[in-house]
Amino acid sequence: MKHLNLGEKQKPTSYRKIAISSWNHPRDPSTYSWIELPTAPMEAFLESFSSAEARPTITHFVAKIIAHTLQKNPELDHVLRNGALYRRPTTDLYITTLLKGKGSLDLSGFTLRDIPHKSLVALATESGALVDALRKGEDAETERTKQVTLSLPNW
Repeated sequence: MKHLNLGEKQKPTSYRKIAISSWNHPRDPSTYSWIELPTAPMEAFLESFSSAEARPTITHFVAKIIAHTLQKNPELDHVLRNGALYRRPTTDLYITTLLKGKGSLDLSGFTLRDIPHKSLVALATESGALVDALRKGEDAETERTKQVTLSLPNW
């Protein structure tokens, strides 16, 4: 996958080598978590942006927290390709988005790139533009993926 910027190849620890070779699919080192956060302080802080052109939401706030956590702990932000582990060159997050159409619901999403270096207002502005493109069917990559997926049989 020459088109992907995988970042710096990492020398895996003995534990990671065992894990990579013995765990079942998926082999991508993804982490899924559940956390309960008190939102009142976040909501109060986000109210200060009420006059901004694009108002940040809790989603942007949490994305910022996760991105800073990954940046401060880069050992958590890797990608596994062909049995090799690579440190991601930038801190990006994929945001899942509900798309409401004429009588239908669909899930899609977009990637916010290099989050730690952007303000909350910049993230809100970028998110708004990306969601708008998804809802209008103007995101070429998503539309291409959707067409391929719709042409496949149900497994």
